[in-house]
Amino acid sequence: MNVSAPTVSQRAAVAALGEEAAAELAQHVKRYEDNRAVVVSGLQRMGVQTHEYAPPQGAFYLYADLGRLGVADSLGMCDALLQDAGVAVTPGVDFEEEGSGVGERRVRLSFPGTTEHVAEAMRRLVEWWESEAGLRWRGGAEAR
Repeated sequence: MNVSAPTVSQRAAVAALGEEAAAELAQHVKRYEDNRAVVVSGLQRMGVQTHEYAPPQGAFYLYADLGRLGVADSLGMCDALLQDAGVAVTPGVDFEEEGSGVGERRVRLSFPGTTEHVAEAMRRLVEWWESEAGLRWRGGAEAR
């Protein structure tokens, strides 16, 4: 008995790797590059320096350290950002060792959507960051 991939699957794979697919892939790569630029620009407007985030090189998310800017409770800050501005950001405590203190000051921002949606999310994030609500979270737990 011989076992191999079905012919129809093999032909579908060949079609998926053709010129048309390559053009579509290039469009996705360009969109991710544009989205990354929007996120980086927003972080810069917030005062985040280039050494405070890991520049993505193939991923559609960015991990940023906001500790220097006063963030000491990323989970609470992300919840407040979602409630106040409708922007979802993942707290660093989801990625770091519990109790290490590292995740409490870090956040992960994802940017897989349209550039327009990412730009709107970053506009809201920057606006919230500069607002009274954002300022409370920038002072850490003592400021609340």
